[in-house]
Amino acid sequence: MRSGDVLRFSFSAIRLRKMRAGLTTLGVAIGIAAIVALLSFTGGLQVTMTQQFEESLGTDTLTVSTGGILALFGGGGGDSDFALLVNDTDTINSIEHVDSSVATMTKTISANFSGDEFPLSLSGINYTAYSSMYSTFVAGNGTIPASPADTDVIIGSSVADPWQNGTIVARVGDEVTIIWTGRVNGTIVMTNYTGTVVAILEEIGGFGISGPS
Repeated sequence: MRSGDVLRFSFSAIRLRKMRAGLTTLGVAIGIAAIVALLSFTGGLQVTMTQQFEESLGTDTLTVSTGGILALFGGGGGDSDFALLVNDTDTINSIEHVDSSVATMTKTISANFSGDEFPLSLSGINYTAYSSMYSTFVAGNGTIPASPADTDVIIGSSVADPWQNGTIVARVGDEVTIIWTGRVNGTIVMTNYTGTVVAILEEIGGFGISGPS
């Protein structure tokens, strides 16, 4: 073999090795970048999910009710003869390691928005105490009054847009007729109550038994 051929083959082999080495280095760099990006994504997702759980389900929040799980959604009280009063929060607040408590009264009702009627859970709250406990209880539209009138109604985002397709059934300023049934002196009575939507809560993408959803 001539010397020129030897040199040519040698330089060709060096170039091929450099190319293979470069491709190997590029592959390693891409792999490392992909792992770093995946870790960053999963880390951010974990933080977001944890925040959503804390805001909606409340990992540091305890819900106390009578009558079992149905009472949390405005259902019946079951066979329990134990009753909670609004001022029981004073007793609960005195318990060690309890930072704060807020009373919530919930009832299953039918809400009529300009002819569109939906079964909902209606809750009565102390806004000042409730908003300090749930940071997501903020208005996306309208304003939540510090001292609301008896006719002021605040609805959730999923109530205003129940099908999540832009079909709005309630806006700020709309009237809503609230209908519920109760028993008075042994007689079942249907009660109607008319209120005005003053605010629509921001959508937080979560589900809450006691907190806003």
